[in-house]
Amino acid sequence: MNKYTFCRPFYNVKRDINKYIVVVIQLIGAFAILNIFLSLLLNIIENKNNMIQDSQNVKFQIYVQDTTFDYDTFDVFEWENEEDVFAQDYLFPFQQTTIEHIKQRCPNCLFSVDVMVELLYLGDLVDDGEVVQICYSSDYTNVRMSKDMEKILIDVNEENTINLKDFPYHIEDNFIKDVNGKKYSIKYIKDKEKTIYLPLEAYYKIYHPKDLKNTTLNIQLKNMLFTDEINAALCGLQEQCGENYQFKIGSDFSVFLVKVLTAERESRFFVFIAAVIICIVLIGMIGIFVMIVKRREREIAILCALGQTKRNVCFGLFMEVFILNMSSYLLGIIISGSIIKSGVSLATVEIVYNIYSLIILLGVALLLSSLVIIPVKILIEKQSPIEILSSL
Repeated sequence: MNKYTFCRPFYNVKRDINKYIVVVIQLIGAFAILNIFLSLLLNIIENKNNMIQDSQNVKFQIYVQDTTFDYDTFDVFEWENEEDVFAQDYLFPFQQTTIEHIKQRCPNCLFSVDVMVELLYLGDLVDDGEVVQICYSSDYTNVRMSKDMEKILIDVNEENTINLKDFPYHIEDNFIKDVNGKKYSIKYIKDKEKTIYLPLEAYYKIYHPKDLKNTTLNIQLKNMLFTDEINAALCGLQEQCGENYQFKIGSDFSVFLVKVLTAERESRFFVFIAAVIICIVLIGMIGIFVMIVKRREREIAILCALGQTKRNVCFGLFMEVFILNMSSYLLGIIISGSIIKSGVSLATVEIVYNIYSLIILLGVALLLSSLVIIPVKILIEKQSPIEILSSL
C-alpha cells in the first residue's frame, strides 16, 4: 500500500461530504448521548458497589402506622382504666402469616420484627432518667433479662406501675407466664440495662396501635445485589394489610440506595435508547456506502484495471468509514464532555468522565466501521471490472 491508498479516503470523504453529513450528525448525537449516560451508569454502579461493600450487615427497617388510630389524642391513663383488658379490636400488622407471605415473595431477605414498649414504672428501683422497657422480638424463643430487671418486674406485679396492660405477665420459678398461660423460660444476662426481651408471639394477644411508633420490620439481605426486594416487601405488606396501614422505609441509607437503583435503571434505559439510535445510524451508513459503491462502479473498475486489487479498494472504503466514525466519536466526546463539566447529576451521583466509557465508545466506533464494510466488501467482490467497463 502506498501513500495514495491512505490519502485518497480523505479526498473521497471531502468530495462526498454532502452525502455523509446527515449520518455524521446522527453519529455525533448518538456518541454524545451514549457517553453521558454510559458514564452515569458506570459511576452509579461504582457508587452502588461501594455502598453495598460498606454496608453488608445493614438492616433495613420498615415502619408502620395505623391510619385509623389517633395517636395524638390517645390517653394512656384512660386506656389503663378500661375494664376489657384484652379486647381484640386491632390486628397486629406483622402477624406470622403476613411475614411468611412476604418471605415467599422475597426469598433473598431475612426478616425479623421488633416491638419496643416503654413501661411507666413508678417504683423505687429505677433512677431518674432510666427507662424500663420490653423488647418483643421474633429473634427470641425464650425470655432474656438481668437480675435487676427481674426485681423490677416482681415489683410491677405488686401494682406499682400505671400501665399493667403493658405487662400482664407473672414470674414463677424462673418462668414468665403470658395471658394465654404459656410459660417461657428465663435466661439471665449480666447486662445492667432495664430491658426485658420476650418472644414476639407473647405480644400478639396484647397488641395495641399505640406501640406501632416503636415497631419495626427488619430486613437483612442475604446478598446486597437483591436490594429491589426491599420495595417488593413494602408492596407485599401493603397488599396484605390493606389501606388502614401505612408502611415506609425508615433507613436513610435504604431510601438513598433505592434512589440510586432507580437512577441505575433509568440510565440503563437511556443507554439502550442511544444504542438503538446507533443501530439505526448503522443501517443508514450501510445504505449510503452501498449507494456510493454503485455510483463509483466506473471508478472502481478503472482502479482495478490499473492494477489496484479489490482488497485495496475495500481498504480505502474502510478508511472512509473509519474517518467518519472517529470524527463523530471525537466530536461526540467533546460535546458530551462540555455537558458533563456543567455538573449534571442523578440521584446525587454526579456524572464524571469515565475512562471505561471512552474505551467502550472507541470499541463501538471500530465495530461500526467493521460492520459497515462487510456488505460493501461483498458487493465489490461481486463486481467484474471488465463487464463494467464494457458496458460504458
